[in-house]
Amino acid sequence: MAVSLRKATYTYGNIVQQGGFTINIPSEDFAVQADYFGMVSGKKADKFAETGLTPIRSTLVNAPYIKEFPSSWNASWFISSSWDCTRNLSARS
Repeated sequence: MAVSLRKATYTYGNIVQQGGFTINIPSEDFAVQADYFGMVSGKKADKFAETGLTPIRSTLVNAPYIKEFPSSWNASWFISSSWDCTRNLSARS
């Protein structure tokens, strides 16, 4: 699995600092809450309080998973690389 984040995001800083993260897979019943998690910065809002979802501390990584979601994966941060996303991939040299 690959995860792509901008260094400027709050999430990126948390993952690098903690060394791990969880990936939570919601059911269709929680589509609105999952969308909120993806659109709002945790730096500016308590996403769990705002959505009413329950954070459970993972025993494998230093990050919470979401109790109400049917599937959660634990992941460790171990490879970091940078890519210039402003580069035009369709341009030929």
